Amino acid sequence: MFTYTKEIIINSMYADQDAYGSGQQLPKIQSVITPAPNTAPAGVLRILRAGEYKQENIQGARIFKTPGVVGQTATMLVPNAAGLMATAGIYRVSIYIGMAHKYLGDFAHANWYPFGKALVADFSVADGMSAAEKMQQMTNAINLTIPRNNIFARTVLNGVDLSVYLTDPYAFIARATLEWYDPNECNLCSGFYTEIPEFENLVEITRNVEPFATAAWLVENLRFPSYPNVRYAALYADEYPIAGQLYTMYSFAYDVERTGYFGLNGVNEKMGAVTRHVYYVLNSEVAAFEAQVTAAFPNVAIVENNTVMITTAPTVANDGVAIQLVATTWPMDSSATITWASADLPADVTLTSTGILTADPAAVVGATFTVTATSSNPDYKEASILMTVIAG
Repeated sequence: MFTYTKEIIINSMYADQDAYGSGQQLPKIQSVITPAPNTAPAGVLRILRAGEYKQENIQGARIFKTPGVVGQTATMLVPNAAGLMATAGIYRVSIYIGMAHKYLGDFAHANWYPFGKALVADFSVADGMSAAEKMQQMTNAINLTIPRNNIFARTVLNGVDLSVYLTDPYAFIARATLEWYDPNECNLCSGFYTEIPEFENLVEITRNVEPFATAAWLVENLRFPSYPNVRYAALYADEYPIAGQLYTMYSFAYDVERTGYFGLNGVNEKMGAVTRHVYYVLNSEVAAFEAQVTAAFPNVAIVENNTVMITTAPTVANDGVAIQLVATTWPMDSSATITWASADLPADVTLTSTGILTADPAAVVGATFTVTATSSNPDYKEASILMTVIAG
């Protein structure tokens, strides 16, 4: 069988305006909370030109959220290495550049699995050279190894400090070495290069940050908008990635039982179809999008990686009966302890740090307050939920 995945870009909470200029805007995302007669039941989320989803079919009652990331290029700083080149002669600087998740021919090897390249440059140091002149020699040699028609690295020499900047956020600097050529090292050959280990300890390397869910990433990795344009129904104008913008990804598995199978077609088995649905939402629309999802699916959690997930219903009855708030971490961290707090508890409502929540009969029905769950693991983001006092 195949895995069906549907990917949609949302740039606005509204569909295109009326073509006749009336100015009316049709909400693109509609949550059905309290249904009117002869309409869809509660717990339904409609996304125009995408689909209609029911709360009970969201597999695991979870929608996974992954914020977009703006890529950053790798850098390398070589602070004044002239002291390591005290002896006149030939030196070799090598910078090893890797590329893990992008496959460009310029970085390919005969061994197909690693993608990367090494910048190897020789330069001469003469007696009497100043520190700045030695570092200039190194800089010039590195520049000669970079082709003018593919500038994948740039150098900046600030006095005696050399900086190397890569231009592709998928590339990283694995290591850099400096060697000195000793013509007397080998009696049976013309010489030998000896590595200077202090250089590698001197170099400061900043790792790259690979981009995710940027407009350029969507075009490059998902072939938007070129691939959808060859479909029988091309993309609408409001579904194209907006250049320079960042998106947040929401994904969930949708489990629907298939009907119409009778007799021996599905003996003792549930016939179902599980599809995966992925939405890339423009960051400026994330709050409005999540508000609609939460309204339509009150029992479905929006889970972000390395975060606390609150699974308790967002209400407490004013009957004086204590309830235990429940939260977990995603991914699961069984050793973590959850601590609960609230800065705006209404009168006659109490909350302990262990999550025991009580609303006395005098608590006002309809009063709202925010409860925050924090993990003892600092790598996990805290989570908050808006609680409402209801009649007991």
